[in-house]
Amino acid sequence: MAAHLQWQYDERLTLQQKNFLAALKQSLCIVSAALELMHEYETEVNREARTSKNAHYDWMRNEVYAMYYNDIKSDVKDFGESQLHKLMIGVPINRKIKRLDKESNTIEIIEETSDPIPDKTAVIFFNKTQNKDRGYIERQELTTPEGIKINGMAPIILNVNPDTSNESDKSE
Repeated sequence: MAAHLQWQYDERLTLQQKNFLAALKQSLCIVSAALELMHEYETEVNREARTSKNAHYDWMRNEVYAMYYNDIKSDVKDFGESQLHKLMIGVPINRKIKRLDKESNTIEIIEETSDPIPDKTAVIFFNKTQNKDRGYIERQELTTPEGIKINGMAPIILNVNPDTSNESDKSE
């Protein structure tokens, strides 16, 4: 049996912890959404046994709970990657086209499926996060007014006019 299914049967966890892990899995590991699911359930069962956000973070100090939480979190990340993959490949668009057949004077309906069209934003996101080593990074090139390239922060240039001198120096 896969580790991510074993938490439901692990006797080292309380029923409340098991229920919260189930809520976390259903809410894609978003704690506030899992709490909402738990509160709906807990209101039906017992109003006094309400799970709090602090309970989850306290449970994270429990090695067993943390292990199962991290396993569920890993599954959620895999799901996110698979959704990104689907967007990058693209989704075929199904459409119905009506054509008038002039000989029989009837309308013919033809179903047509287009080639998958990738989501450009998903492709760009993937390249910026996964292909940095291939040059897909955004950089800000800084140059001085003289055209000198600067790495990091731009220097502070003070506008000092050498022709001005202290008026007290002129009176002497």
